[in-house]
Amino acid sequence: MSQKPPTHELFRDLFGSDEDDDVDLEQLKATPVSSQPHDTPVHPFYRWKLLDQTPPIEFPTQCFAGAQRLWAATGPVCPTYATDTQGCKIIRPLPGLVIIRRLLCSHLQQYLLERFINLGYFSSTETNQMMHFGPLPTPLQWVAELYAQLAPRWFDNSNSGEPHKTNNCWSRQPLFDQLIGNMYLPGEGIRPHVDLARFEDGIGIVSLGSTCTMVFAHPDREQQHALWLEPGDVLAMSGEARYQWTHAIPAQKVDQVDGIARPRSLRVSLTLRRVCPWACVG
Repeated sequence: MSQKPPTHELFRDLFGSDEDDDVDLEQLKATPVSSQPHDTPVHPFYRWKLLDQTPPIEFPTQCFAGAQRLWAATGPVCPTYATDTQGCKIIRPLPGLVIIRRLLCSHLQQYLLERFINLGYFSSTETNQMMHFGPLPTPLQWVAELYAQLAPRWFDNSNSGEPHKTNNCWSRQPLFDQLIGNMYLPGEGIRPHVDLARFEDGIGIVSLGSTCTMVFAHPDREQQHALWLEPGDVLAMSGEARYQWTHAIPAQKVDQVDGIARPRSLRVSLTLRRVCPWACVG
């Protein structure tokens, strides 16, 4: 029986390695940002760009786990990175579901996965799930801040059937106090399910690594949507999508997208939730 490779080697195969980089960070931050593709991308820890092609905005930074901390934009649009000439595409495929395409670039995905390894999660491919209750681990605190600032805007004027309730659930404090992480190797998936009632409305999903198909189904209406998830996609789910639609990842090694076979590789899904006050966890 062949032995599975260590998780860190799979991450390195997926994202590459920065060990040989020799970067002058001060020079990098001072480099003008062009709308054209970069041969050497501006590192997303330092530079963000708004969708409307306005000049890049510098955000305050603090020391954060050896790197500069990210701050969410306060403007009326979804922020993305200066290296992305297309901007973030926002998709609303069904009531109460918003998908923000590739909001987290490969640098940030690798950063999050490496931090989780350092915390002892996913230290081997034999451990494919982790759970955390209480204040979120430090590497995900800024992700929760991003949801808190941007999710209410994602649902404004959307096709959510319950806009008032949806907006309220994204403004609670704290927004999340529970995390579940699942690591999927090619051929692995998860059955159709609705998140347990012990968790409140308003659930965030961060998709890292491989592409995959996520299937949403409405049992009563006999409707089904097969949605293509890309690396770095961020999902916000509430209202009808949270309570009335099941979601699943088909267990397959290859996804068929527009007639093209898309082989899977390593993928990690991080689901952010808040426990209901009445729920007993233990």
